[in-house]
Amino acid sequence: MKIVIAGGSGFIGKKLTFVLLENGHKIIILTRNDQQSLRNVSYVKWLEEGTLPEKEIKNADEFINLAGVSINDGRWNANHQNQIYDSRLKATDELIRIIEALPEKPTVLINASAIGIYPASLTARYTEDSVEKANDFLGKTVNDWECKAKLVEAYSIRAVFMRFGVVLGNKAGHFPLWHFHINCSPAVRLVQVNSGCHGCMWRM
Repeated sequence: MKIVIAGGSGFIGKKLTFVLLENGHKIIILTRNDQQSLRNVSYVKWLEEGTLPEKEIKNADEFINLAGVSINDGRWNANHQNQIYDSRLKATDELIRIIEALPEKPTVLINASAIGIYPASLTARYTEDSVEKANDFLGKTVNDWECKAKLVEAYSIRAVFMRFGVVLGNKAGHFPLWHFHINCSPAVRLVQVNSGCHGCMWRM
């Protein structure tokens, strides 16, 4: 399959790209970075003035949206929270615009998400059908992000949400900060990066 990845240069995106390549898929990465480091991967500029990625994307089967400022880069002050929120919605807006412009639509948009959409609880059990939403910054961010991504359903495209927990890897992800979160959070869901990548493939 031909798969378009937004956020392919991030922690999960890099690992997912390698896994998909190993399984024979063709990859297009939407990027603002001029560095094109992977062989057998097409890089397309986006989110810059004058860029029209849809001109370079043909017959894509699926889109994967991992784009957004890292939640691990610094304290969650007002400025960082705005960057976390705005970067995700802006990127998703642009993805929807690109998909709308494509004459041949993908069949699915797999969108990153987070378990932060659920209220914190020591006893509650949540599923994708749970209606309760966390009434805090992360809950609003995730809920608004998912609602934005669901707009692709207007084009008969399936929207799938990967509600990640705390993602760990050998050299990156949340591992350097995991002690803080274990000590401060009443309930933490840990996800190893390989599991997240294979889960993403399973949902294709």
